[in-house]
Amino acid sequence: MNYMVVDASLWVARLVPQDAFHLAVRTWMDACRHKEIEFLAPALLLAEVAGAIARLTGDASLAAQTVEHLGHLPGLRLVEMDRPLLDEAAHLVAELGLRGADSTYVSVASRLNLPLATLDADQRERAGRRIPIQPIEYPPSRLPKFLSTSEVSASAITGGIRQPSLRSGACSRTWRANRFP
Repeated sequence: MNYMVVDASLWVARLVPQDAFHLAVRTWMDACRHKEIEFLAPALLLAEVAGAIARLTGDASLAAQTVEHLGHLPGLRLVEMDRPLLDEAAHLVAELGLRGADSTYVSVASRLNLPLATLDADQRERAGRRIPIQPIEYPPSRLPKFLSTSEVSASAITGGIRQPSLRSGACSRTWRANRFP
């Protein structure tokens, strides 16, 4: 089994069909599934995705439902955010100039010697000094757009999360970043 750290930008793009990167991310995640790659993320992923979905839709219950599904998605493992991981994340903020949440993904990738996949250009550039960055193929002319609440429907998001995008198997589990299960 292969592993890769995937940040919230990819999950939001995958879950929101109106996102400019939705098709590219869905295609990429499907390809990873066929290669039997499991995705990892710090447990903070759930809060980040919930916040993004709530802001895009204005629907707190939809955000909660989305996170509930994401937390049990096969092929996604959430990493505990223990004190050593957070200490390293704080160090990475100072060393690389990362944003706080971004540093937790970089810390997980660094501790496990795994590549990081993200749509965040600033995070790719800064984190790339420390860890391998997994390229995501998408047309360069497709710039991310900001969606208004009226452009994102609840049925589109819940429909997107119910579509199997990862391999079937064990439910996600929370585990420590210093070891593989």
